[in-house]
Amino acid sequence: MVVALALGAWPASAEDPLRDDELVVRQEGAHRLLLPKDWPVEHREDGVIQPVPVEQYLTLKFGRVADALDDVEQRLTRLEEALARLDAVDQALAQRLHALEADVGVRPPAGPSPLHGQGLESGDRPPPGPSPLQGRVPEKGGE
Repeated sequence: MVVALALGAWPASAEDPLRDDELVVRQEGAHRLLLPKDWPVEHREDGVIQPVPVEQYLTLKFGRVADALDDVEQRLTRLEEALARLDAVDQALAQRLHALEADVGVRPPAGPSPLHGQGLESGDRPPPGPSPLQGRVPEKGGE
């Protein structure tokens, strides 16, 4: 069910092999065949023109689905690897921040940020007046 949802949500392109179920009339010699446009037609040595057997057609279709699923799995693996790299960078930055705070002597505030609720979440500038961080970070050149 998850696979069906994932493939259903995948954007279909004009050449998507999973969406070739459209019926078309194909002219093969004197024969007119009503088939899905991706159903191959075989020309046998004895002159018979006919669609390939349904088993062969379904094998072809399931092969295309398997290839598409392999592509999705490879993409998912690459995304998981990228996420793991980002998590490692996040952990390294958190450790570095903790070390820098320890070097400076700043203890992270308990509870919400002193800037919380001042409109800074949306990227606004802080309100005029004394900084809420004043006295927490030593000035450059002295303590």
